[in-house]
Amino acid sequence: AAYAAAGGRFRWATPVCGEASLLPVGDLASGVLVVNCATEGVWGVEAATGEVRWQSEVAPELDLFIDVAPAHVVLDAQDRVVVLDRRSGDEVLARPTSDTVTSVVLTGDQLMLASPDSVEAVGLDGAARWQLPDGGTWLGVDGDQIVVAGEGEPIRVLDDAGHELQRWPALAAETFPMAITGGHLLTYAVDVEESAVDLATGRTRWRLDPSWSGYPTVDVA
Repeated sequence: AAYAAAGGRFRWATPVCGEASLLPVGDLASGVLVVNCATEGVWGVEAATGEVRWQSEVAPELDLFIDVAPAHVVLDAQDRVVVLDRRSGDEVLARPTSDTVTSVVLTGDQLMLASPDSVEAVGLDGAARWQLPDGGTWLGVDGDQIVVAGEGEPIRVLDDAGHELQRWPALAAETFPMAITGGHLLTYAVDVEESAVDLATGRTRWRLDPSWSGYPTVDVA
């Protein structure tokens, strides 16, 4: 269902599947919301009217990884990655992958795939763009830069051509990348401690100390 942001007036409601989950809205230039309907596939719903524009039957599992970009939707179906046009639902790219691929992101017009053995970029036309021999377990996007990181791995900042711009010390054991925001890599540890690493300097700017009640922020800049 949709309601007006100002005043909360009801706009529309659309019946969907029983186990539907709305994916992050993000950039709505396409005018289409993306809904994971689990056993009934992935749906594209017109944001203005609630009309179902398309339905994809690609790997409709509950644990399907879905990345919603401004113009595309990326479905990581374990044995292949499928890129759909967000507006029409048409298949733009389908690429087989192995179970060693641990992270997939779309940045601009290229698909990035990370595995323990390599990091590679593929154009939406299916053509290989570049490949790095040093692997990684997690990929994130910070504007026009790509961040490769993981437990025990150095933090690498790349440009969209695969050139390494920065390399910072490895994350500690049992510490994992979580997200990127405002030029910082957010991480979490097994003991629930969270911290932010400045991607420009490699320094930890702050951390949340789990030993304190209320998880206060500790500035360590």
